[in-house]
Amino acid sequence: MKKKDEKRKSVDLETGEGLIIEREALLPRVRRAGQSGWLFASWILFVETLRPLFAGALWVVSADWARRSVFSKDSLRNPDFFLYYSIVILGIFLVFLAWNRYNFLRFRGADRRQPRGECESYDLARYYDVSMEEIEVLSRADVEISFDPDDRIVIETDSKREISALYAPQDPRGHFVRLKAKESAAKAYVEES
Repeated sequence: MKKKDEKRKSVDLETGEGLIIEREALLPRVRRAGQSGWLFASWILFVETLRPLFAGALWVVSADWARRSVFSKDSLRNPDFFLYYSIVILGIFLVFLAWNRYNFLRFRGADRRQPRGECESYDLARYYDVSMEEIEVLSRADVEISFDPDDRIVIETDSKREISALYAPQDPRGHFVRLKAKESAAKAYVEES
């Protein structure tokens, strides 16, 4: 009689727990690679088969629309048809042209795609009104963030340390006014002592 291997796990037939599908690491590498390859090849075949069918369906729908709206109503022989559609196409063109000129005049060739420089730790510390030590702690920790009603952010780290930072609202001018007021109060305190 075989000894029951302690590493083997029994299969729960109701929940399916313990099945090999849940623990793919039990499958041999060759079999896992074969299954992944078969799945990838199946998707490629599916997409390659579906693409011509999709294109064919678009051709059928377009041909039906053209037959109903252009050929059946003698639109090709009706000059008003071309006049109305030409006016619509010209209107669309003029809207795009006006938008292009507006952007050209407003931004004057400025390349807005350039990324901003990296934000340094001391900039973050100053902006959120925290110390550099707290920024260093935050850069190495998992954090949980909550918002207080008094415009403060409470950041709790994985070491149960709470850091209170100044909330950066949608209106940055008000934020900077508060920061400057705090800095001037700190300078006044230093000058008094």
